[in-house]
Amino acid sequence: MSKLSMYERCKKVMPPVAKRATTLGVVRGRGCYLTTEDGRKILDFASGVAVCNLGHNHPAVVRAAAQQMQELIHGGHNVVYYESYVRLAEKLVEATGGDTMVYFSNSGAEANEGAI
Repeated sequence: MSKLSMYERCKKVMPPVAKRATTLGVVRGRGCYLTTEDGRKILDFASGVAVCNLGHNHPAVVRAAAQQMQELIHGGHNVVYYESYVRLAEKLVEATGGDTMVYFSNSGAEANEGAI
């Protein structure tokens, strides 16, 4: 394994297109904590940039992800229909009163385009 940090290694192979908030190299996450490549345990104030609201490696999320991957890893919501996609849409419509529709997108730009 290289003695250089992930940050130093990245500087050699990736252009500085988007600046990072830190130079931390992270090797794992558990709950609200990250473990850095030098072994420090730090609190993740960014929540995985808003995608880890249940924490890193939450057992229920890991189980659900593993179960889904045993069936289908990626279906492409704009290419095919698949059960978990349709089921989630049905649950959201039911939870919001039933007289509506939902649209899933990959980004805010797509969400706005869909709304227009």
